Amino acid sequence: TTAIVCLWLHVILDGLDGPLARDQQCESPRGSFTDSFCDQIVVSVVTIMLMISPPRISVVAGSLYLVVYTGVLAIAMVRNS
Repeated sequence: TTAIVCLWLHVILDGLDGPLARDQQCESPRGSFTDSFCDQIVVSVVTIMLMISPPRISVVAGSLYLVVYTGVLAIAMVRNS
């Protein structure tokens, strides 16, 4: 439950930070990288928590998801740089 609440809080805050940065005209490549990095941390922590806490998801499925998500994020960051 805590992981899901934290995930929803992250989604809400993540949805606000980009538009706020653009509105205040302070967007930057560094901010974009930091946002992506923080997204990766949140997704990783939530996935790990779901693997070790009830209701559990498969460790293999969770690990595969983290590897694929990290790879997709890395490719997107390289493409956008």
